[in-house]
Amino acid sequence: MERYDYSGVIGQSDKLISLVDTLNGTEIEAAIQAISETKQISLKKSEEQIPQWFDAAILPILKEFAEMTSSVLEIERPQSTYFIATLAHSQGFDITESCRAMRFMLAFSNHIGINSTDGITTLTLIFDLARLDR
Repeated sequence: MERYDYSGVIGQSDKLISLVDTLNGTEIEAAIQAISETKQISLKKSEEQIPQWFDAAILPILKEFAEMTSSVLEIERPQSTYFIATLAHSQGFDITESCRAMRFMLAFSNHIGINSTDGITTLTLIFDLARLDR
């Protein structure tokens, strides 16, 4: 059995709220600065882990679908948290009920583009993973 107990989080929030009520103006400014710095450190650490997360969780699904459909998969990484996956095939794409993971990728992506040029159909998925923490 797995158990995840987050009940102490509310207690910590209550402590923070009651502590804030006792702060003077200078202490409030210092607290805001400390919280902002802590949040920035947390966001930076999270953003540094995003490429590894993409490679471990998203890329294998895209590669499996490309292999299954005999497609060409291209991955662009213009930023450390922004990824563009383009699948290309001359016969188009069928995403059936058995393609559950790929259907999840469609829902998870921030943008879906479908184009056809010179008899080649492309499916482009854009992932802006920096938005996960915000």
